[in-house]
Amino acid sequence: SDLYPLEVYISNPNALYTGDLVKTQNKSTVYYLDKGLLRPILSWDVFEKRLYNPANIITISQNNLRKYKIGKDVYYPDGTLIKGKSSPSVYILSAGLKRPIRSGADFNGLLYDWNNIIEVQDNILDLVPTGKILRVLPE
Repeated sequence: SDLYPLEVYISNPNALYTGDLVKTQNKSTVYYLDKGLLRPILSWDVFEKRLYNPANIITISQNNLRKYKIGKDVYYPDGTLIKGKSSPSVYILSAGLKRPIRSGADFNGLLYDWNNIIEVQDNILDLVPTGKILRVLPE
């Protein structure tokens, strides 16, 4: 028991840490703190798909927010199936890329569920770089 302190003091109660969810009083944008960068969470749907808890959002002052650099957006998690509103193409998110699934037959061959596709605005889909085409069946 001598190895562990009996009391722990927090020197700065306003300190933020990686994994904190923050927002300012008058704005709806929620940020995920990631190694000193505030990364805007793209939408409430993304927030929910990442299983974040609204009770964990910390409201900070605009001045405190300005102390941090803004990083790239927090997007849907890997494994999410998405498509844009104006195109039938379906993508799977993987390692920061959207990988187009070549065909419906490939989609079915991968045992994906058509009901799990999330339709997003085209401008949101365009934020994610495109990766290699995903296929299971030979050409």
